[in-house]
Amino acid sequence: MIRLIENKLVDNDSYLIVSFDAWLFQGYDDARAALLETIGNALVSATENNASLHTKAMKLLGRVNKLRALGLSLEVGAFAMGLPAFGAIQAGFSALSRAADHSASSVDMESIKAAGNSAQDQIAGLVKPAPDTSPPEEVQKFRAEFEELLKDLDKTLVVIVDNLDRCLPRDAIRTLEAIRLFLFVKHTAFIIAADEEMIRIAVSEHYGADQTRLVTDYLDKFVQVPVRVPRAGFAEIRAYLIMLLLNEPKDASTKLSTGQLAAINVSLDGHLRSIWKQAAFDGDHLKVAASTAGVLSASQAAGLQHAFGLADRLARPLSRARRVSGNPRTVKRILNTVRMRSDIARMREMPLDEGMIAKLVLFERCTSSATMNALLNMIATSKDGLVAVLGELEEQSARGDAVVVPDDWSRDEEFVLDWITLEPRLGGVDLRPAAYLARETAISELSRSVLSPHSKEALRMLIAASSTTSPSTIKKIESLPPDELEVLMGEVIRHLTQVSDWKKNPPGFDGAIILADRSKHAAADLQTFIRSHIASQPRWLSYLLKNKSWWEDM
Repeated sequence: MIRLIENKLVDNDSYLIVSFDAWLFQGYDDARAALLETIGNALVSATENNASLHTKAMKLLGRVNKLRALGLSLEVGAFAMGLPAFGAIQAGFSALSRAADHSASSVDMESIKAAGNSAQDQIAGLVKPAPDTSPPEEVQKFRAEFEELLKDLDKTLVVIVDNLDRCLPRDAIRTLEAIRLFLFVKHTAFIIAADEEMIRIAVSEHYGADQTRLVTDYLDKFVQVPVRVPRAGFAEIRAYLIMLLLNEPKDASTKLSTGQLAAINVSLDGHLRSIWKQAAFDGDHLKVAASTAGVLSASQAAGLQHAFGLADRLARPLSRARRVSGNPRTVKRILNTVRMRSDIARMREMPLDEGMIAKLVLFERCTSSATMNALLNMIATSKDGLVAVLGELEEQSARGDAVVVPDDWSRDEEFVLDWITLEPRLGGVDLRPAAYLARETAISELSRSVLSPHSKEALRMLIAASSTTSPSTIKKIESLPPDELEVLMGEVIRHLTQVSDWKKNPPGFDGAIILADRSKHAAADLQTFIRSHIASQPRWLSYLLKNKSWWEDM
């Protein structure tokens, strides 16, 4: 969406576009100073052909350096309250004033350096800052010069701030503070790309604000026009998969030209725009589109048909699966897994084609670990790797009968009913190679990538919980959708698998108990983990499990 906005504005002379990646500067610079400097440099470049405006832009950039020394790397609030500054710092302030007016000497430069060094030493030589260097006045001067420059430039400055939600809470909030305090003037617009819930968590952590209303009001007052990216549906995921497959084909003979890929992209875009008309779309549409940019060879046409077929089969379950939630990054990782396993199968001469591997990877990714383990056990105990229940389910589906899902798969029944209809059919297929690939190249650390921001925060609290009655942790868990509790248990168990000494209660186990008390599926997963990883029950574990109905009943 950011790129779409940039493309719309970049050729319009009324706008000056500045991109700022907040995450890029994390750990290397003060987020506020980095943002101001990025904008200052952009204004200097934009005014190169106008001497008077260029002078103003250079002066503004110099003022950024002064602000950095006055209060951005030290705290503005401390100076504003009249706290004393050091002699060397005071000299640095004066030198920075001259630097802003292009009159700084080499001695001034040394003073600026000394100011930075002395700020680290908080010892003798304290003096009060001169009146003309107070932070509030500097902020007002910066805002006035900034607004005047934009007015004279006759452009609207559009600042695009990306990856804010990937920053530490302090840096995320400081970037927002810089926008509010220094930059929010006439002729400016800010586009902030971030996960809203992650920013709310950052506000809560930074200000120590547990009150929901306070956290909510912070963003509501800051953001004037919220635009929420819709979840990708079947058509969007299918189009995305098609382009991924075509851009990186497995067979070089099917590779399309840049023009053909562009034509297909336009065709897919047009289809998505008219999806509300329920317009049909198939592999022939791809061939027609590609043919407008060059003659298709037989192998290219076959590659197009294969890409469409695979994308069409994968897209529907991926768009519906709650463990994927339409996340494009997760979709791409699943496709990468399919391709990796296909390469391994080919090198080891395993009788598995890409379609079979894709169907099994879907099952692995979109069901719980317990359901996947049940399938692996079926394969391991079956004769010649032929899972009879799969053939039975496929026959029931083909006849239009009610499909009866095995009890071990009941928690994922909705997905299994959809999955069993996908081609190719797996009944009568030796699935031992597929089981081997699944065990050797298990999909790991994927569930966390699709946790909601609230669930990610809950996971942190669960692992840190030191009691099964922690009020804050319980309150957080009870605010989550029930289907996320099982995923959270998987993450907590993943954490617990690293424990080697079970003589005492490890971090995270109390959190696991909290989850088990509130979800029967999470409880089942914890019971399986306990029985398989803790040979003899230590006293602390017996105490925790005492009177737990989910433990006694299983």
